[in-house]
Amino acid sequence: FYALIMLFCHLISVTVGIYLDSISPYVDWGDEYSALRGNVNTYFNMAVMIFAAIIMGGLSLLIYEVLMATLFAYHLLVFLIFAMTTAIICGLGFMVVIPRNMKKM
Repeated sequence: FYALIMLFCHLISVTVGIYLDSISPYVDWGDEYSALRGNVNTYFNMAVMIFAAIIMGGLSLLIYEVLMATLFAYHLLVFLIFAMTTAIICGLGFMVVIPRNMKKM
């Protein structure tokens, strides 16, 4: 169960990272080291993921405390939320948004 949740989070993070890199790619570099050091998109990706983690943590707390869900129902709801979020973000990202941004370059 937790391995699938981690896989969903990783897929979301990778998709957001590719999306941010397709919006504003860092192309002004002379060697590989400066390409990695000069790209600030990783910080924006981290900020988006921290914000998403806060939202998911709050949503999970609401499901468990306010709805008084059983542990099985809690795990099922969290799994479904992550699965749907991953499907939406990856589907829209890789099928629509990222190819459109790549064509603009």
